Amino acid sequence: MPANEKDQPKRQGKTPYQGKKRCFGHYKCPQCNKNWMSAYSWANMGQECMECRINVFPFLQRPLKKRSRPAVFDKDKSHKKELCDKCKQLGHSCVRIRSP
Repeated sequence: MPANEKDQPKRQGKTPYQGKKRCFGHYKCPQCNKNWMSAYSWANMGQECMECRINVFPFLQRPLKKRSRPAVFDKDKSHKKELCDKCKQLGHSCVRIRSP
């Protein structure tokens, strides 16, 4: 094992981020190689691939940035609660959750 791998902390959960707040996640389906990003990514929660319908955990997560001006959203790319583990766990859309 190379020295730099040995120095890396071991991941304790299923996702890189282990906090309580929502974050921005990067996903890649291991079955069809489809890539996507979501501003509704959570610790230890995955999202289903729209093509394969398998649960995929993010390979990268980063904090959300505060915007100086309102964001412009593409309504065709709205958060799909039927594909989101957090929404399924809550029984409603996680978009309604306010970060602590």
